[in-house]
Amino acid sequence: MSMSLNAHVVEVDGAWRVVVAGRALPEHYRTLEAAQLAAIEEDAERETAARMAGMALGLAGYNDAMGYDTSPPIRCGHHCYHSGCSRCSD
Repeated sequence: MSMSLNAHVVEVDGAWRVVVAGRALPEHYRTLEAAQLAAIEEDAERETAARMAGMALGLAGYNDAMGYDTSPPIRCGHHCYHSGCSRCSD
């Protein structure tokens, strides 16, 4: 069984919910195991859709479908803008 990439499981009022990219899926699960399996399936579906986008649109399509940050690096070569980076003193 694969590790969950983006989905995670939370308990809400005695029921288990799957949360993907900050949004809870509408289904409620009675057991933690059922919710974990649903999270793995959700990740697998998302990964498949991202691979299809990657085949059609290249790496940018895959990254967009996965929700990865694709903004260009700023200043010292990595994503550090206003983070107190010691390399670029920002």
